[in-house]
Amino acid sequence: MIVDDAPYCRRSDSPISLSRKINESSCQFGGKSWSFAELHRHNRTPSQIIHNFRSSVEKAEEYSFYVSGHRNSSFLCECKSGSFGKNCEYQLYSMTGVTRSTFSEARRWQSLVKRDNRFRMHVYQKNPCYTTLICDHGLLCLDWRDICDGRQQCMNGLDEEACDLLEFNECEKDEYRCSNGMCIPDSYFLD
Repeated sequence: MIVDDAPYCRRSDSPISLSRKINESSCQFGGKSWSFAELHRHNRTPSQIIHNFRSSVEKAEEYSFYVSGHRNSSFLCECKSGSFGKNCEYQLYSMTGVTRSTFSEARRWQSLVKRDNRFRMHVYQKNPCYTTLICDHGLLCLDWRDICDGRQQCMNGLDEEACDLLEFNECEKDEYRCSNGMCIPDSYFLD
């Protein structure tokens, strides 16, 4: 789903169970419940449901079916600023506990935090660890982007050794050469 031109998904470390069946007509975090009939009387469109109500694609599709003549009446939630989802169950928080009002604002905040705390980025996101090279990098793991980047991260300098050999390897036709010489699949370019 893309909202405010920002793709988002919810990724969990372990399987989670969502128990929404307890009270399906309840909206979390102060969201307002609307019946499909009310929305139709106010000439609301499915696009408005997603963008203005911050609801789910699932609910927008259900409403679209309702409007097109399939009269299975239901409800949806109009989420307040800072919350989103089928029942407004998700909130955009910053590390300081402040609720962010839009995806764009939350992304801007995350970018600023990452830029200002480059060496503490592991606190704000899960980075893949490069495990092929045994490196004493303190408490943090070595990120693959730290290999041959011109800055020594490993105590013994192994991450900056033999970097000239990286320039000699040829990327396959379906790969892109990064500025540090590594070849990555085209599908990862600009990811």
